[in-house]
Amino acid sequence: LASGALGGHRLVAADGAGGVTYASCDDAQALPAVLGMTLHAAVGGAAIAIRRIGEIVESTWAWTPGLPVYLGLAGVPTQSLPPGALFGLIVGIPTNPATLFLAPREPILFT
Repeated sequence: LASGALGGHRLVAADGAGGVTYASCDDAQALPAVLGMTLHAAVGGAAIAIRRIGEIVESTWAWTPGLPVYLGLAGVPTQSLPPGALFGLIVGIPTNPATLFLAPREPILFT
């Protein structure tokens, strides 16, 4: 269940209370709880579909194929980590500008 309003195609983590919330690269405590990517938007308390691995297509994406996609801030997937990132988590590799093959890797903590 969404613990609050969630957008589609955002990376989420378990919130510890039975729901999911946005994962973020500036919150190392949430790192072990990262679950996957939402497939649609949802209001708080509603069921939400999450993909852990596999292909996701979104026509508005403009990925550079072959370069990794990381967990960014507030669940946003990105191909460049923002300043303030506490860890790097590759979540997948795009196969074309609108398609991401979701396959999370082991995170790298920045100390």
